[in-house]
Amino acid sequence: MKTDPDTQLELFTPINSLGGYREQIKAHPMVRKTDPKTSHKAAKSALPRTSSQKIRLLSAFRSHRDMTSDEAGVATGLAEKAGCCYWHRVSDLNKEGFIELTGETRPARSGEQQRIYRITESGRELLKALGL
Repeated sequence: MKTDPDTQLELFTPINSLGGYREQIKAHPMVRKTDPKTSHKAAKSALPRTSSQKIRLLSAFRSHRDMTSDEAGVATGLAEKAGCCYWHRVSDLNKEGFIELTGETRPARSGEQQRIYRITESGRELLKALGL
């Protein structure tokens, strides 16, 4: 598939289909057409890391009890990586239906309340399809 440099960068998640073929599932745009050039450059640079960060976070939601974005970042070690926007990846996972809100909140390290998420059946199925 050819990409036009003027189109939006989009995040794709590879999964195995029912027939065992590798497929690409379109998740969502990483950057809007109206965003500045610096955002487009940053999105292009971050694209290779984004999927692996999401998989690490989703695995943490499967392994741990329900967590806030902050707790997921700490559990995966992503909170300690400079410039890593792990909370965006948690939001992505929620938008994609791989985790969901529990309706409860808990204080983050900042002391502010954060929403609590849990893995969904779709999230479990994705990890299984990826062999994780």
